Amino acid sequence: MVIENNTKLLNMMLKDQLNQEELYQPGPYWKGYVTRITKAIYVDGLHNFRANSRIGKGFADTIVINPFDLLSLDSWKSKIYKKIVQIPLFKRYFLLHTLNILNGIQAKLKNIKIFIWQMVFTVLKTVFFTCNNYELGRSYLVSFLRVHNYSKVVDFSKVETVFEIGGGFGALCHTLLHLFSNIKKYLYLDIPPILYIATQYLKLFLW
Repeated sequence: MVIENNTKLLNMMLKDQLNQEELYQPGPYWKGYVTRITKAIYVDGLHNFRANSRIGKGFADTIVINPFDLLSLDSWKSKIYKKIVQIPLFKRYFLLHTLNILNGIQAKLKNIKIFIWQMVFTVLKTVFFTCNNYELGRSYLVSFLRVHNYSKVVDFSKVETVFEIGGGFGALCHTLLHLFSNIKKYLYLDIPPILYIATQYLKLFLW
């Protein structure tokens, strides 16, 4: 399955956002996300967005190891930074040393993830047994954990409407609608361009 790029829809969402009152505009922190993600979508498209740090940082499966991965490819800052990091002394004594440390941390995190996966499949094996031997991203692992925990206080088999705030690219939405056919209405709230990403991603499975 190939996720569809529809910049016309993205532009419409962004334009609609600008027409809203300040109360409904992204705050200073999220404005940076909107700018970075939008530029990355225009350049890279949605192909493999879950592994693209400039698009998926903060809500997808990507782990940012090199902070320069977040820079816009065509920005003047990026061009200056690239020249700086190519300076031999800087590259040898700072950049490579830092990346080695971060890669070591990432390797440890992967081991922790494997342990968590084993626990999750043990607890939820009666529900997710078909996922054996199928590689799942962190976002779906978190979604399974949330459904499991929420099920202690919510009977999803009787739920007809769900309202999710800040749903990222739609992993929890996909999980709930896949597991519980009784859910007839799903209200999804997020800011463009994340809402656009979720819309295009979920089309692969739900429409």
